[in-house]
Amino acid sequence: MVIITCPCKYPLWITDKRDNDEIEYIAFPRDYIEDVDGEIDVPEFEEIEEEGFDGKRHKYMAVLFQDPEDAYTKKYDVAEHIVVAGCHVETDGKKMKCKKKELFIVLHPIQEWEEHHMVKIR
Repeated sequence: MVIITCPCKYPLWITDKRDNDEIEYIAFPRDYIEDVDGEIDVPEFEEIEEEGFDGKRHKYMAVLFQDPEDAYTKKYDVAEHIVVAGCHVETDGKKMKCKKKELFIVLHPIQEWEEHHMVKIR
C-alpha cells in the first residue's frame, strides 16, 4: 500500500452544508495570505487524466495557479504529484535565466485530492 503525502497543504476546498445550504470555499493558510499581502490569485481547478512519471495514465486534480504558456517550465515528481514550476524567461544573449522560480500547476492524484483537500462541514 502506497501512502501519498501531499507536498502542499492548500488549497482546501471546503463545502459547508449547514442550514440546508451548500456553500463552497477555497481556503489558504493565513501565512500564505500575509506573504502575498492579501493579493491571492484564485487558482483554477480541473479534473484531468495525464501520464504520470511511472508512464501510466492517472486521474489528477489540476490546480492551475498561473498559465505556463509563455514561461520556461519543468515538471517535477513530488510525492507522486506532478509539479510544474519555472519562470518567465529573461534572455541574456543566448542564455536563459530564472531569477526566481514560480509555481504554475500542481497535479494532485485524485484520491489524494479527495482525501486531503476536500473538507465537508455538515
